[in-house]
Amino acid sequence: VKGQNNEYSGNYYRKGNKVALIIKIISVIASIIGIIASLTLFGSSYTEDLAIIYLIVSIVGGIFSYALGEIIQLLEDIKNK
Repeated sequence: VKGQNNEYSGNYYRKGNKVALIIKIISVIASIIGIIASLTLFGSSYTEDLAIIYLIVSIVGGIFSYALGEIIQLLEDIKNK
């Protein structure tokens, strides 16, 4: 049965929130692009500090935006219970 615990199989069907999924996908893609872009900046000497800052910002930003998607999904799960 969808949305309910199945006692016999032990499986739980979790319907995903589309907005949360889109936010998670965008955050992962943006983090990967940010990491690749910061690694390309390491080549020149005067942009090395900028590359480190860009790397940190892209990783932290990706984590926070992914967490926002998780929060939206958890709120949806709470609402559905």
